[in-house]
Amino acid sequence: MKEQIAEASLPFKARIGGFLYLIIIIGGLFGAGYVPSTIVVHGDPAATVNNILTNESLYRFGLGVHIIVVLCNIPLAAIFYDLFKFANKR
Repeated sequence: MKEQIAEASLPFKARIGGFLYLIIIIGGLFGAGYVPSTIVVHGDPAATVNNILTNESLYRFGLGVHIIVVLCNIPLAAIFYDLFKFANKR
Protein backbone atom coordinates (compact mmCIF):
# COMPACT_ATOMS: atom_id res chain seq x y z
CA MET A 1 0.00 0.00 0.00
CA LYS A 2 2.77 2.40 0.92
CA GLU A 3 4.58 1.69 -2.37
CA GLN A 4 1.41 2.49 -4.32
CA ILE A 5 1.16 5.87 -2.62
CA ALA A 6 4.83 6.59 -3.34
CA GLU A 7 4.44 5.50 -6.97
CA ALA A 8 1.29 7.56 -7.42
CA SER A 9 2.96 10.66 -6.06
CA LEU A 10 5.90 10.48 -8.51
CA PRO A 11 3.97 12.20 -11.35
CA PHE A 12 2.84 14.86 -8.88
CA LYS A 13 6.44 15.42 -7.77
CA ALA A 14 7.50 15.64 -11.41
CA ARG A 15 4.86 18.31 -12.04
CA ILE A 16 5.99 20.30 -9.01
CA GLY A 17 9.58 20.02 -10.29
CA GLY A 18 8.48 21.28 -13.70
CA PHE A 19 6.68 24.21 -12.10
CA LEU A 20 9.78 25.05 -10.07
CA TYR A 21 11.86 24.87 -13.25
CA LEU A 22 9.43 27.27 -14.91
CA ILE A 23 9.82 29.73 -12.03
CA ILE A 24 13.62 29.38 -12.23
CA ILE A 25 13.68 29.98 -16.00
CA ILE A 26 11.36 33.00 -15.95
CA GLY A 27 13.06 34.45 -12.88
CA GLY A 28 16.49 33.86 -14.38
CA LEU A 29 15.56 35.57 -17.62
CA PHE A 30 14.24 38.57 -15.73
CA GLY A 31 16.84 38.73 -12.96
CA ALA A 32 19.91 37.92 -15.03
CA GLY A 33 18.78 39.27 -18.39
CA TYR A 34 16.42 42.21 -18.22
CA VAL A 35 17.52 43.88 -14.98
CA PRO A 36 21.27 44.02 -15.76
CA SER A 37 20.64 45.15 -19.33
CA THR A 38 18.54 48.01 -17.98
CA ILE A 39 20.78 49.04 -15.08
CA VAL A 40 24.40 48.14 -15.88
CA VAL A 41 26.44 50.46 -18.13
CA HIS A 42 29.62 48.60 -19.11
CA GLY A 43 32.75 50.65 -18.58
CA ASP A 44 30.99 53.41 -16.62
CA PRO A 45 30.51 52.59 -12.93
CA ALA A 46 29.18 56.07 -12.15
CA ALA A 47 26.37 55.67 -14.69
CA THR A 48 25.60 52.22 -13.28
CA VAL A 49 25.30 53.64 -9.75
CA ASN A 50 23.12 56.44 -11.10
CA ASN A 51 20.88 53.86 -12.82
CA ILE A 52 20.63 51.84 -9.59
CA LEU A 53 19.60 54.96 -7.67
CA THR A 54 17.15 55.97 -10.39
CA ASN A 55 15.63 52.48 -10.78
CA GLU A 56 15.91 51.37 -7.17
CA SER A 57 12.63 49.45 -7.19
CA LEU A 58 13.66 47.50 -10.31
CA TYR A 59 17.03 46.72 -8.71
CA ARG A 60 15.38 45.51 -5.49
CA PHE A 61 12.81 43.48 -7.41
CA GLY A 62 15.61 41.85 -9.42
CA LEU A 63 17.42 40.99 -6.20
CA GLY A 64 14.21 39.49 -4.80
CA VAL A 65 13.75 37.43 -7.94
CA HIS A 66 17.31 36.10 -7.59
CA ILE A 67 16.55 35.05 -4.01
CA ILE A 68 13.35 33.29 -5.13
CA VAL A 69 15.29 31.46 -7.86
CA VAL A 70 17.86 30.26 -5.33
CA LEU A 71 15.14 29.17 -2.91
CA CYS A 72 13.37 27.23 -5.69
CA ASN A 73 16.54 25.25 -6.33
CA ILE A 74 16.45 23.71 -2.83
CA PRO A 75 13.12 21.83 -3.15
CA LEU A 76 13.97 21.03 -6.78
CA ALA A 77 17.08 19.16 -5.63
CA ALA A 78 14.99 17.19 -3.12
CA ILE A 79 12.43 16.37 -5.81
CA PHE A 80 15.18 15.22 -8.18
CA TYR A 81 16.57 13.00 -5.43
CA ASP A 82 13.12 11.46 -4.90
CA LEU A 83 12.53 10.96 -8.61
CA PHE A 84 15.93 9.50 -9.48
CA LYS A 85 16.63 7.35 -6.41
CA PHE A 86 14.88 4.45 -8.15
CA ALA A 87 17.12 4.70 -11.21
CA ASN A 88 20.31 3.53 -9.49
CA LYS A 89 19.14 0.56 -7.44
CA ARG A 90 21.71 -2.22 -7.64
